[in-house]
Amino acid sequence: MISEKKIVYNLILLSIIIDVLNGIIFRVTEGLSLSIFYKGFYLIVILYICLIRGCISKTSLLSFLLFIPVTYHLLNSKLNLTEVQWSLRIITLSLTIDYIITRIDSNKIKKYFLLAFLTLMVSILLWVLFGLGYNQYSKEGIGTRGFFVAGNELGILHLIISFYWLRKSILTKNFRRYTFFGLLSLMMALMFATKVAVLGTVIIFGLLPFTLIEFKIPNLRRVKLLAVRLYFGVLFFLIAVVPLALNFLLKNIGLGKRINYWLDRVDLITVFFSGRNLLARELFENIIPNLPGIEWLLGPGLYQINNSIGRSIEIDIIDFFIFFGAIGLLVYISLFWKIFRISQTTVNPTIKKANLLFLVLLLFISNTAGHVITGGLSLFAISLIFTTNES
Repeated sequence: MISEKKIVYNLILLSIIIDVLNGIIFRVTEGLSLSIFYKGFYLIVILYICLIRGCISKTSLLSFLLFIPVTYHLLNSKLNLTEVQWSLRIITLSLTIDYIITRIDSNKIKKYFLLAFLTLMVSILLWVLFGLGYNQYSKEGIGTRGFFVAGNELGILHLIISFYWLRKSILTKNFRRYTFFGLLSLMMALMFATKVAVLGTVIIFGLLPFTLIEFKIPNLRRVKLLAVRLYFGVLFFLIAVVPLALNFLLKNIGLGKRINYWLDRVDLITVFFSGRNLLARELFENIIPNLPGIEWLLGPGLYQINNSIGRSIEIDIIDFFIFFGAIGLLVYISLFWKIFRISQTTVNPTIKKANLLFLVLLLFISNTAGHVITGGLSLFAISLIFTTNES
């Protein structure tokens, strides 16, 4: 008989392949989503197992409250299906973490991140060699997202995968592999052509070596010489190699044209936020002040926001309020607090510092670019990245 542990991990492992097939089917059928059915089945399985094992956390129970604003919007004929998707993804994420921390298997977690990395690598090669897959920005023909439907979520997935392997290289003090994989990850990020993937990879690649430094008294004399050498080695490669790589790739994938397109029309802040700041300003100036009391608690809903400003803001904490009101904000804060606590349970000080660095980065991205804890593509990667017991 197959154990419950094997069922859960195999379903998680298979999810990355399902997401690729989903992109192909979505394109051929013009809208049919295989991923929704697969992850719906997974949610039923993980909920049943967590109920049987009694491992449902308070945060998971709290996330079920999201169905209150969903029901409210449904009764008012203002329900958008995205709200249902988000609520189910949050529940799935929280339940998966609940289960994984009771059944940690570092080998299976490693298999997932290896398969995910190879899948992204093959996607890039198919695009470069044969022109197969979606363009990241279809109108301009810029970058690639392979056969994945969600380009923004792909940037988050790539960043999590990169962090996993870079953290592993740091832990084993394999500095050649760290440098090689860091540069490879940066090249892949440039192919994906998203700010999240590119800037996130540069930040992690540049700052992760600092996690080897022991900040104790006396401090400077006890800094490990190897860590300092590593950092300056990485810095040298960033200075010597990256400008050449950027010059080559910007011309070939067209990212430079997209940047110039935005700079000709708006300021740097708007370029950084991809226009989200303008939507947020309109929301806070014209919509939020006029909300009735019940919608402060349950949110105005995406249906109303779409009618008012055209789309969601794509800044997670704001969108949580739009979709689910104060209840959504409570769930958002609770989930990040849960992830923080789990990320710091390891006894290894290097992992603790690396996890904290990455979590701060994810929180920053969540509130500038969105799609961090609500993305279907990156859902399982986030569930696994902080639960490994490597030491």
